[in-house]
Amino acid sequence: MKELSLEQTGRTPKIRLENGYLLLWGVFMPIDQNGFDEPIMDWIEKYTDNPDEETIINIEVSYIRRHVSYSKITPKNGFLKQ
Repeated sequence: MKELSLEQTGRTPKIRLENGYLLLWGVFMPIDQNGFDEPIMDWIEKYTDNPDEETIINIEVSYIRRHVSYSKITPKNGFLKQ
């Protein structure tokens, strides 16, 4: 799968999604929640169709706006999700 990489801003975290590695780092308070989430959620949904044998998930977030949630992702292929 093609890597998805988004640079950190004052309101959004650095995002790096690639086969076997998922990184979210920084503050998480995007103004346009749906617009920010969409490419990330699409990438994760496609990845969980055929994940690597091992996936490292690195989440280092110093602030999360209360309404931000990744509970939209459903469990599939044994991939651990909220």
